[in-house]
Amino acid sequence: MKRELHLMLIAAGWVQLPARAAEIAKSTALTQGDTLAVPGVGRVLLVFVFISLLAVAAAYVVKRYMPSLARKNSAGASIKLVDSYAPSAKLRVYLLEVEGKRVLLADSASGVAMRSMETTSPSGVGVDKE
Repeated sequence: MKRELHLMLIAAGWVQLPARAAEIAKSTALTQGDTLAVPGVGRVLLVFVFISLLAVAAAYVVKRYMPSLARKNSAGASIKLVDSYAPSAKLRVYLLEVEGKRVLLADSASGVAMRSMETTSPSGVGVDKE
């Protein structure tokens, strides 16, 4: 009996809820003379500039102090860039390490050339494998 009475009181509350919500909506509704406080264009632009500067600063901090997060390659990558050199404006030479072996790659306007290198000389300079 107590449980049924309890359920009836809860049901009565749910029935009255829409009427109470309508009362609250009427009491807080805007009338024709009311105005809304809207921020000015200058304030919106100031906040936009602030957020943009904050994003640029965050990117700088990540790139400067956490370079491992900024790089796409992980530390255990099988291809590593050892060195690069641009002897002319249209030619760029890369020395790569691919799975422990060194590869010389030349990139120019006419195409790409690749040469596998082996470090067998005492000076540590690459010698042709072929």
